[in-house]
Amino acid sequence: MSLISKFSNATGDIIRLQDTTTSGYITQTYTTTVASNVKASVQPASEELIALGQGDFYNTFTIYFEEGQDVTTGDQYVVSGTKYIIQGVQRKDYNNRTAHLECSAITE
Repeated sequence: MSLISKFSNATGDIIRLQDTTTSGYITQTYTTTVASNVKASVQPASEELIALGQGDFYNTFTIYFEEGQDVTTGDQYVVSGTKYIIQGVQRKDYNNRTAHLECSAITE
């Protein structure tokens, strides 16, 4: 068992954007489930809301996944109806015991 799984406080699904063509227009929707029942540690990154884009405000989080999990920027990690949008993924492979993925994420 890895150290990250020991501190996991959430179980959810990783969902990926998929291009869909409707009436000649290409849109992106979250339709592809990459993995189900994925354990992770979800931690608030800040108690303050941040503004992105045209004045939209978001909560920020850091999510820690086990090494080797298929998660990329733009994916959603959905836990009990809460959708965390992955903004960045960093691989932290200091050693076998503590290797993990550290992801920055936002929610509305």
